[in-house]
Amino acid sequence: MARESGLTSRHELIGRQKELEAIGGQVGRPVPIVVRGPRGAGKSALLDEVASGCRDRDVRTITVELSSAAGESWDLFGAQAVLRALRVRFADIGGSRLATALATVNQLCTPANYDAPAARGRLFHQLQRLFESFRGGAAAVVLFDDVDAAPATVVATASAALRAGCTVVVACDDEGVALELTAFGEAAGQIVELGPLGDRHIGELVAAATRHRPDPAVVPAIQAALGSLAGNPGAVLALCDLLRSQGRLTDVGGALCLADPDAPIALPAGHWLVGLVERTHAFGLRLLALIADSEWFGMDDLAVFASAVDGELAACGRAVDEFTAVGALLCTPDGILTLACPALGAAAIDAVGGDRLRALHLAFARHLAARGPSLGHVLLPLADHLAAAGAVDVGDIDAAALLERAAHRIRPVNPPLAARWHRAALAHCAAADHPRLLDDLLRELVRIGRYDWLGKVLTEAARTGGEPASTATPGVLSAATCLAALHTGAPLPRGTALAAGTTSPTGAASPTGAALPTGAASPAGAASPIGAALPAGAALPTGATLPAGATSPAGATSPAGATSPAGAASPTDATSPAGAALPTGAALPTGAASPTDAALPTDAASPTDAASPTGAGDTPVVSAFGRTSAGSIVGRWFGANEPFGVAELAYALAPLGGTHHPLAAPQPDGWFDPIGVFRAVLGPAYGTPERGPLVLYRRIVDGYRRGRWDDALSAARTLVATCPAATPVHELARLLAAEMCERRDDPGLAESWLGDPDRRGAFPAVRGWVEMGLLQRRGRPDAALAFGRRACRTAVRAAAAGDTTGLHLLIIRHAFLATTLGDRAGLAEIQGAARAWRGHSDRPEPCVTELLVTAMAQNSFPAAQAAAAALRARGHLTELATACLVAARTADDTRPWLGTADEIAGQLGDTGLRTYVRSLARTRGVTLPRRTTSSRSSTEVEVRIIELILQGMTNRQIAAAIRFSEKSVERHLTRLFAKTGCRSRLDLVAAYERGMLART
Repeated sequence: MARESGLTSRHELIGRQKELEAIGGQVGRPVPIVVRGPRGAGKSALLDEVASGCRDRDVRTITVELSSAAGESWDLFGAQAVLRALRVRFADIGGSRLATALATVNQLCTPANYDAPAARGRLFHQLQRLFESFRGGAAAVVLFDDVDAAPATVVATASAALRAGCTVVVACDDEGVALELTAFGEAAGQIVELGPLGDRHIGELVAAATRHRPDPAVVPAIQAALGSLAGNPGAVLALCDLLRSQGRLTDVGGALCLADPDAPIALPAGHWLVGLVERTHAFGLRLLALIADSEWFGMDDLAVFASAVDGELAACGRAVDEFTAVGALLCTPDGILTLACPALGAAAIDAVGGDRLRALHLAFARHLAARGPSLGHVLLPLADHLAAAGAVDVGDIDAAALLERAAHRIRPVNPPLAARWHRAALAHCAAADHPRLLDDLLRELVRIGRYDWLGKVLTEAARTGGEPASTATPGVLSAATCLAALHTGAPLPRGTALAAGTTSPTGAASPTGAALPTGAASPAGAASPIGAALPAGAALPTGATLPAGATSPAGATSPAGATSPAGAASPTDATSPAGAALPTGAALPTGAASPTDAALPTDAASPTDAASPTGAGDTPVVSAFGRTSAGSIVGRWFGANEPFGVAELAYALAPLGGTHHPLAAPQPDGWFDPIGVFRAVLGPAYGTPERGPLVLYRRIVDGYRRGRWDDALSAARTLVATCPAATPVHELARLLAAEMCERRDDPGLAESWLGDPDRRGAFPAVRGWVEMGLLQRRGRPDAALAFGRRACRTAVRAAAAGDTTGLHLLIIRHAFLATTLGDRAGLAEIQGAARAWRGHSDRPEPCVTELLVTAMAQNSFPAAQAAAAALRARGHLTELATACLVAARTADDTRPWLGTADEIAGQLGDTGLRTYVRSLARTRGVTLPRRTTSSRSSTEVEVRIIELILQGMTNRQIAAAIRFSEKSVERHLTRLFAKTGCRSRLDLVAAYERGMLART
């Protein structure tokens, strides 16, 4: 054990406890110990830790830096380096005997003495006596760091120290040196290998380096960027320093988050691996940059690369072998080269620069084109390098046609790559082909879900604005711009389709404040977007249907397949707030603007000018709520924090093929689901994104419901760090984060997430649910009940207008508290609210909300059991815990229900729920099942707490790291203070390092 040997790992050295124990067990014996590991593995840090531990035990220790003697190649024994090390430590260990030995060696250590065999022998003998003087008859340790620069020297010097009876510890990479040293003398030596650190230790290393608890997503992102260097401490620390200097590590919600996680992470320019590549071959960085920036690069391409950089093929082959040997490159059995460390590729791209890299791609493309672009095996690589080369002349070939042909071929197996080549074709095509290619590309990017690329394409297209021959259909541009803005979390730059500004038909300014272009007209009959009808002669899209109760205007045509629902009639009895007609039962969408606030797209003079999904005439999807423009949706989303309605979105996205009935779009289980709405409106034309704020929001909701709270909170932090604009999904993310933090007994952080309690939000029911929980957990149940009653009434009225988001959460929390406090009269009102919620469900069977309220109001175990079964089948653990509590109140055997609730509480880290479950178990006389899967001994927890204190964490940060409440951490610290007699955290750390707390 390290504590028995006296060597302990401090916070500067993480994950090397076993290695320290191995070295500590040999201290005092004249044996060589070789510490081996790759660059950055922490050899120097380990030697520093050994030196510190030995000095704490009053063991004489020196560290010899042989690398500092690199300019003294004549000094074969490294005597000058030994002299320097002893002079540094002379004040602590010096004496007359050591001083005499120092003077003797200094006098003998000259180039001339090394040339004479007899003098060289005397020098070696005096060097051995110098080490004997240093040891002084007690245990002594000599450490040699970074000896690969002088392998022969260290063998001689270490031999002298070993003959003098010292323990020798050498850090090196050379296997030959290691074998020669460990075979010296009578006692067999030992080799200590420093392997890669595990995930847990990497997380601790990041926390120690940044002095902050990292978000769960930070460490995986760093490891993914490092690839083969993922467990290398030096590389991890280098990336942490670089990311902090770039401002990409930010504190959000009590944890350190990675801003812009989709951006590349590069090794620092001064990293040893980058320097090695640059020094080894003049073209080394260019080769790695080209491999990193190409879709594929194989050994067969080296000949073309050599020609492109005016190099020798043999030299390129040697470079690949060398880079593979040091772990920079990987080669598959079929000869494809890839970067073993993506961060190295990103660093190479940064070092080469965009212009030089594009020129390299261009040279590569020209060499491939010279072979004959008609050759099938050349087409795809040529297209890849053409796309990366940018809008440049590549000779006599038709680049646009070639890129289109290659995109068509690759699309079935790699749609994103096909879209990238399709985008590159825009830069090479003729002006007459530009509208068609742009229109097709916009639809393709929507179909594959690459809205980040969509935004870039639209920004580029805006540079050609004003020239009709070079732009796509205006309606498609507006719809695509709307999608790009909502999915990327930022309005596009001024000049794109929606950034130029709009005005409403009544003259009210749009969110951007700019007026319609001269000559632009309001749509026919669009005095109010609510209830606006199709213009005369307009046709519905193929397959579209009018909503129930809506009528087609006189003269409107319908293509084959478009039908009006059975029984559709003129809604003479239904009016909107502005007096416009509404279909029977229809309601304004959540957050819909007033009729006078609606704005027209800047590029649509009239609905009759907008392109239909089929490209012929005006065929917008007409909803009961009118013609709200894409620009207005974006303006309200970012400017007023208002969610969009299903119907207005269907109209705005009609040019992209929105043929689904607006009122059929789901809002599942009362949760706002933008991605689900887009999918319902656009159908197969919509691709689900893999990144962006809407994906993060979906992760938050899904993580909350399925009990993955750590992941949900991580997504919330990433959303705030990456997309700072205030939008409806940001509000819901903050509300859910506040709820989870409060239930984890962190009220301060919950308040930070919640923000201003008086601010009007887009989702009052969700906010009411969170604030009601805050009141309840602060010991004010009566105030919480009264607040819940008011909030529930307001939410029911909002639901009648179509806003049902969060109503079920508020109803269940209100009902549970009313049952707990015995408010039977209030339960009757809640049952009415549940029935109102039931009216908004599209399922024929009773919903979970109605079942739970029925179970609480009527003390019905079958209803609670049915609700629990439904939630368990869906995997919604958070809501299942509530259902189990309701079932436990009504069941004859409460033990299994309380046991399940307690298990879920442990998984969530919900301290309030766990306390309530155990209190209810005591009241019912029930013994809960012993939880063994995540149990930890008291000593293990206490040791872990001290280790986190060593990293500089506060009690709150420690609680989050070990998933305990802050009060539990305080109780453990109180127990530790009593056990050790310490009075402060600093004294506790000192006691831990002295071994007063045995590690279990």
